[in-house]
Amino acid sequence: MDSTENKSANGEYFNKEKFHTIFVKSGASSENKNESIANLTSLLTDPTNKEHKNDILKLLKEHDGLHLLIDAISKNKKEHLKSILVAACWESDCNCSSHLSFFVDLILNAPILVCLEAATVVESMEGPFKKDELSHTISRLEEFLSSATNAEKERIVFADAACTYLKGFQIEPLN
Repeated sequence: MDSTENKSANGEYFNKEKFHTIFVKSGASSENKNESIANLTSLLTDPTNKEHKNDILKLLKEHDGLHLLIDAISKNKKEHLKSILVAACWESDCNCSSHLSFFVDLILNAPILVCLEAATVVESMEGPFKKDELSHTISRLEEFLSSATNAEKERIVFADAACTYLKGFQIEPLN
């Protein structure tokens, strides 16, 4: 391929009618970031892209795309799409430990399908956690568990599993 052909081919990759371009670097413009969030959401949730999902998840991990995925979750209001995006966090094997509070908020407040996926993300976290954040998060989960009603049975199961898992990261003083 000569240099003329190469320039032509590179320009083609940014053709919005043929390709989805995702900017994962934090320096992307607001317009590019919003477009990237829309493209990422489409790539992960559109059934026509199912055969490429593993490649997309791998690229997210390799190119530090977790922040973009978190933004996509935050901005998405549709429950079924949000649950797929949350599941992508654990499916991509990204370490989401620095977003502990975000996922616990989902466990405590999001629709139950999103809650399930958020609990799975928490249970896949490897740490490290900030000591104060971990303590506060466990307290929030325990407070919910002590005041939850029977109407919240499913959420109780997920909150309890997350709380039990996170307690394993607390350092017990030696006597």
